[in-house]
Amino acid sequence: SQRQSGAKKSKKRRGVGGRKRKQKAKPEAEAPTVGPTGRPIMTESKFNGDEFVASLGLSAGDSKMHPKNVLSRAKDKMLFTQQSDLAFVSQSRGGAMLMATTTTTFGEGVLDENTSVDLVCSGLGPSKKWAEFYAAVDLIAALKERGVDANDPPDVKKMQQEQEKVRFKADIARSQM
Repeated sequence: SQRQSGAKKSKKRRGVGGRKRKQKAKPEAEAPTVGPTGRPIMTESKFNGDEFVASLGLSAGDSKMHPKNVLSRAKDKMLFTQQSDLAFVSQSRGGAMLMATTTTTFGEGVLDENTSVDLVCSGLGPSKKWAEFYAAVDLIAALKERGVDANDPPDVKKMQQEQEKVRFKADIARSQM
């Protein structure tokens, strides 16, 4: 024999009777339809079919009207902060889907006179790019519902600078007395 003594040929274990075991199929969960706050999740079908969303004038192809670019310009004026989370969600038809959840915090006086406001918006897409795209569309829609046009937002930064100038001049006047 060609085998050395003590070396054994390995056999693959296949279960009872030498047959392969069938793997149990994992139950596929339905994709969620509402986000963590109860707001409906923005999806491709809602983006393409909803009249309200169509009225926002956003486009995936036009870089000037791309939702992430619109929000970037609005962020410069409105001084808000964002935190994004991604999670895999499986869908019964098709493959895995990604859900992007964006929490946007607006400072005191931006959306509400007395307090800071958190808006939680979600998007569901086949990739990170599309999930974040739909979450950005959802945020722009949420701002529009609150009466803020993301294409022409109030310039909070400029208002704060003007208030600071007035405060500075008042401090100088007080110190000269």
